[in-house]
Amino acid sequence: MSLAASDTGVTVARMRNPASLVSLATVWLAIGTSALAAAPLVFGPLKTGDAVECAFGGWAKGRVELADGLTYLVRLDTDSGGRYLNIYHLSGVRPIGGTQTYAETFSGTLPDPEGGPVAIGARVELNDGYKWLPARVSRRVGARYWVFNETKGYTPMPEAWLTADQLRPLGGGQPFAPAAKPFQPNHPKDGASLRVGDEIEVKTSTGFYPSTILSIDGARYFHRGGAQSAVRGWTTLAEMRPFGGGPSFAVEDLSVFAGRWRLSGDAFFTTKDSKSDGRKITSTMELNSGAGADAGLLTIKGDGTYILAKTTVFHDAPGKWIANPDQAEGGILLKGGDSEGRDALVRMQKDGTLYLQHAIRGPGKVATKL
Repeated sequence: MSLAASDTGVTVARMRNPASLVSLATVWLAIGTSALAAAPLVFGPLKTGDAVECAFGGWAKGRVELADGLTYLVRLDTDSGGRYLNIYHLSGVRPIGGTQTYAETFSGTLPDPEGGPVAIGARVELNDGYKWLPARVSRRVGARYWVFNETKGYTPMPEAWLTADQLRPLGGGQPFAPAAKPFQPNHPKDGASLRVGDEIEVKTSTGFYPSTILSIDGARYFHRGGAQSAVRGWTTLAEMRPFGGGPSFAVEDLSVFAGRWRLSGDAFFTTKDSKSDGRKITSTMELNSGAGADAGLLTIKGDGTYILAKTTVFHDAPGKWIANPDQAEGGILLKGGDSEGRDALVRMQKDGTLYLQHAIRGPGKVATKL
């Protein structure tokens, strides 16, 4: 895969195994930092696609989905829904069957490609608010450095995104830069100017939330809500908007909804019997545990029509669908799909399945493509 550098008129191939660190730095300086802003930094002992063991309540086998500097997005081999895609530093990964982490065996450095005073891979000290602790610079996140504390057994501040004035050489001395004003993230107004380190808002199942772009890989963006936030994942321009609100950076591609989908059942209660003594009504409920069972079919056509058939809770009938007018919510509306006059909401999930919700937006059903 390559990255087109529109502002320089050149195209640079992503380098998996650069011949030398000098050649990588030379290319970076010759082209300019803006041209490679979207290209993952190839540096360190691992590359995208490598098999590793990662710290996960012990050691679990996984595969590097994206190597960027000395940070790695690793997905467990058994993971299919994206639940176990985690960010790791050298201290959290090791070779398959190994006994030492890469933090114990790798010591290379690379001059900051953006001309800053701190080398990538350098061992430095960061302040956790109480004392200076040894750490290693993993990469750049926009105007900040991504550093990991490598002190064994220390967990309160495992990682941080810090500017040069908040770091100092290992062993003491003055910070790498004079004290500066508190960091303010960049807030781009359009998708064309997005860069690593920018703060945007990302759409989740419950609304839009502030997040920071950590890596850019073609048309997808990896984000996280904060230096240690659990809110993270891959996203697209259609799922992001400017910080502070406004329309998404791109229109959602509705063609992904077209096709035949199988609905999966869930556990729900139905009323078996109801009695009244004149003062109150007593109902007997029965649990229908159909979790995972066939719950009907949904056919969505590219001409704006759909068919619901043999469903357990939705309105079985053909109908028309439209783009959801609430773009913050996204997805499409099956007109009358919930019941007569009530629309069902359909949204695409990260794992490629659909999620159908009733008009009241309560719990819904998952649909898998046939």
